[in-house]
Amino acid sequence: MIGFGFICTIIIFLYVSELEKKKCKCSRNWMRDFIKYMSISIIVCSIILIIFPNIKLLCKNNILCRLILKLYALLIITYLIILIAYYFDIKNKLNCKCSKNWKRYLLLYPIFIIPISIIFLFIFFSILFISTGRLHIYKIK
Repeated sequence: MIGFGFICTIIIFLYVSELEKKKCKCSRNWMRDFIKYMSISIIVCSIILIIFPNIKLLCKNNILCRLILKLYALLIITYLIILIAYYFDIKNKLNCKCSKNWKRYLLLYPIFIIPISIIFLFIFFSILFISTGRLHIYKIK
């Protein structure tokens, strides 16, 4: 799933860059700029994590580092919400032919990724709690 998100982020970055180069007026707003710069940030951070997979361990005992990671996670959640909002913003503008492209549909990938991730996390933590004995299932008499 991480690979899919990484590829989608690259394509989204290329898409919003193309809109900017085309001078697509109906796509120009703060969301396009946010998506462009946040995509760059996500791509760079993903490459760093691929090259140095143990870098997260450096933050284990560092409060400032953990705070920065939590703030970055909030930014990523904001990014995912803005992707969806931006899709509907440019889709609903009449006569915005310069934004029509198959890449525009990738702005909707959070709609599919977020529910799948929530289901995966629920299953993972359920198995973890049951296997460690932290979750006790009581029978109702």
